[in-house]
Amino acid sequence: MGLKNLAVAFAAAAAGVNAEKWWLNKAKLPGPKTLEVVHFFTLYADQTPTISFAGPVTTDREIKSTGVQLSVIHSSNFEKIDSTHFCCSQEDIDAKKCSNVNTLILTNPAADGNKKVHIDSYSWKMSSADASLTAKIDGEPAQIKQSGLYFVALSNCDTKDEGFTKLLSGELEAKSAYGYLPGEEFYKLGFYGWLSVAYIALGLVWIVLCVQWRDVLFTIHHFMSITIFIGLCEAMCWYVSLYHWNFVGHRWHSMIALAIAGTTIKQGVSYMLLLGGCLGWGVTKPSLDRKCLIQVVLVVFAFITTDAFRQYHINSQNRTQGEQSTWWIVAVVAPGSFFVSLIYVWILQALNDTIKELTDSAQTVKAEVYQSLRLALGVVVGCVLLLVGYETIVVRRTDLSYNWQNRWFFTDFGSHCIFFGLLMVMMYLWKPNERSLEYAFSIQLDSKGGVPMGNPSDGVDSAEQGDEFEKVEA
Repeated sequence: MGLKNLAVAFAAAAAGVNAEKWWLNKAKLPGPKTLEVVHFFTLYADQTPTISFAGPVTTDREIKSTGVQLSVIHSSNFEKIDSTHFCCSQEDIDAKKCSNVNTLILTNPAADGNKKVHIDSYSWKMSSADASLTAKIDGEPAQIKQSGLYFVALSNCDTKDEGFTKLLSGELEAKSAYGYLPGEEFYKLGFYGWLSVAYIALGLVWIVLCVQWRDVLFTIHHFMSITIFIGLCEAMCWYVSLYHWNFVGHRWHSMIALAIAGTTIKQGVSYMLLLGGCLGWGVTKPSLDRKCLIQVVLVVFAFITTDAFRQYHINSQNRTQGEQSTWWIVAVVAPGSFFVSLIYVWILQALNDTIKELTDSAQTVKAEVYQSLRLALGVVVGCVLLLVGYETIVVRRTDLSYNWQNRWFFTDFGSHCIFFGLLMVMMYLWKPNERSLEYAFSIQLDSKGGVPMGNPSDGVDSAEQGDEFEKVEA
């Protein structure tokens, strides 16, 4: 048997990594003449990381094999291991490839011509201590000297089958000076901290504007307040979960679930804000009719539910145990993608219909705002397509070992900055001011109280309008 899970590990590396304080009970010992990848992580060497074991390592039965090893190997060196011959024999000892029978060969004479290449790794031999169920770990804690992606591998170079032996307790710790966070996740901690500060600053500015112009607020202003609050909660949940991970070493799954819920709810509320505004809610009509409102709520709720399900499963799946089936991927990804596509199409259609309605009724002030919104949405959609396209074509097709340091830019930084920028644009377009009444829904009558007309165009003083028309605010 060869490097059984090598292909799986590289495929999983393209999707992300797990915590750097890893419970050994998530794995079981391998069968005879087998090497299996059971975990992987990324580290910065300039933070002086060390790898060690915490707590007693116990098994559910006595380890009979003398060839069980746990090794931590850099991705560049892992490729040099001979997948057809990685266990040391007497012939290998005579050829000076290794020094002990039934151990992992950490040299490869064929890797660089006829020159013997030494494979840097950190290996510990496992055996039962005094015939007990507590495993004996031979080897001292190791200090990592090279940044990058590391594979954690369990090997059994003996002929005895340990495939039924399970590890019950013990932890493998990879800790640096800044904590337990993997190198790939390190910059996210600071990013979500600053994002929280940005939402607080944005919220304070919005509160000042709303208090100053509280007499002219309408539906869209309230939706923006809710969106800013949810965005702040989401950023703080991600920051707290990453801070906890960095301090404790294991992911706080309940907080991650809360952060994922915050992300999807923020997106859902934002889509509802956009969709409601594009449908003219509070602008061309006082409220949506009952049927339309129910449809909006159901579609947004369906998106929040399905996308939260997708994100949680992607974050919690065990990526070293095999690739997911096509049906599983379709069942997890397709529903959320369907509902978000439906929302996008609905928003664009409603936006065009509202602009046409406002133009036909000569409501030029509102029409200009909606045209600016359409331009902003076009820019945002273009940026999203470029970001997603580059991530799909370039980033995701590149092994994590080559781009682990900047992958967070595409998974977190880009999408959050685009959303934050769109929110600021909407706040600017609909900021409460002396002209807010011109944006809100109103019924304009001529001087005789007759034919309904559109809102007055630019340049007409609101005081002069009072004698000519009557406004009914949403």
